[in-house]
Amino acid sequence: MKKNYILLFFIAFFLSLSFQAQVVVGEGTVVNEEMPIEPYYKFSYSQVIYLANEINASGSITGLKYTANPETDLANSDGWDIWIGHTSLSAHGAQFVDISELTQVFSGNVTIANQVVSITLDTPFEYNGTDNLMVAVNETSNVNNAYDSLTHDFYCTATTGVNRGLVTYTDVALIDPSNPTATPQTRESYANITFEGITQSCSNAQAVTVTNVTDSTAEVSWTSPNGDSWEYIVLEAGESAPGESDTGTSVSTTYTTLTGLNDVTSYMVYVRTVCSSEVSGWIGAGFTTDCAQPMSIPFYEGFNADAADPANTTMPAP
Repeated sequence: MKKNYILLFFIAFFLSLSFQAQVVVGEGTVVNEEMPIEPYYKFSYSQVIYLANEINASGSITGLKYTANPETDLANSDGWDIWIGHTSLSAHGAQFVDISELTQVFSGNVTIANQVVSITLDTPFEYNGTDNLMVAVNETSNVNNAYDSLTHDFYCTATTGVNRGLVTYTDVALIDPSNPTATPQTRESYANITFEGITQSCSNAQAVTVTNVTDSTAEVSWTSPNGDSWEYIVLEAGESAPGESDTGTSVSTTYTTLTGLNDVTSYMVYVRTVCSSEVSGWIGAGFTTDCAQPMSIPFYEGFNADAADPANTTMPAP
């Protein structure tokens, strides 16, 4: 029988594209934020906001991935219920959003391999690409009436001055997402996440890193899968993140040096990719400038000091 190699090639090509369709939001290494869950407690619940410009794609979300530190094994924390919903919120207030505003997309047990929790959704979520997304995770496992180690945790990305997460956790009883009785705790961060099933045509900048911070300068670098150039914007922490229509300073390299900063001030630097016919979403990283160095003032051992010759110093007459 004669094989149709061209047909087989195209089938393999499109299958490879489907496996590669994913959007990564967050590459920070912050821990102890209790998102998406807190393994050290028997039960935990979180709601995390992801911005549309960070996702920068639309379509059917078919799965999620979370990354944990090497110690995490989920031996007593593998029962997860997950909800996703469109939201107009870009930051959390003091209370959880009513769970009825979200759609349950998964309920069951999860596993972790090579530090990654990969979840295929029971019900794919149709993301419109315009609104922000909220992802809620309720950890329900209590088979062994136990919890995992204090050192077990998931990686998050800092959002200085902006509450992107709400969490609560307890050893007492299973948390009811429709009526979480405990007062939630805000988090200036979000859990690193991968949305599977969707992809970006103009890829977001990745791994935005701030180094060599002084009282007035900082060096910023990032990686980028594609793009003709990049733009960046620096804002003080707590200011609204830039939108698609905002224009930043253009650079042709994946690094830049920020100057003219104020000392002892928290900032967010945002970077986006500029492609030939479109732009990506803004991806941010937070940092705080150092304290300015004090002025060096000469010290003289008397009141009648000679500035030209400090050794020629006389004490005042009594």
